[in-house]
Amino acid sequence: MALTHHNTVIISRPLGYRLRRRHNGNRCTDSRDDIADSSCYAHSVEYDISSNKVWPLRLYTDTWFSSGFFLSNGTLLQTGGYGSGTRRIRYYRTCGDRKCDWWQSEHDRVTVVGWWNKDI
Repeated sequence: MALTHHNTVIISRPLGYRLRRRHNGNRCTDSRDDIADSSCYAHSVEYDISSNKVWPLRLYTDTWFSSGFFLSNGTLLQTGGYGSGTRRIRYYRTCGDRKCDWWQSEHDRVTVVGWWNKDI
């Protein structure tokens, strides 16, 4: 969980949050197919404190046991995780139109892996 300078909170959760709508706007139902569909869950959200609204964010790898910090430009840098996320470096920058998302580096990787990451 990270509080941004835009009065929002970025939250990541390994089990995910159930969505009413997919990222493309299509409704998620209680059907067996939708319950199994990963696009009906968000493993990260941005919560706006002043408006009490939540926006789903896409994460492509597991952030369990990851750590992070803010860069001087306000970007949240997050490293490590679990499974396919162990060596990943992820970035998130809040934007005004709520169409921003996490992106992760395909080339830069965490070089030393422990049970959990420690960012300084």
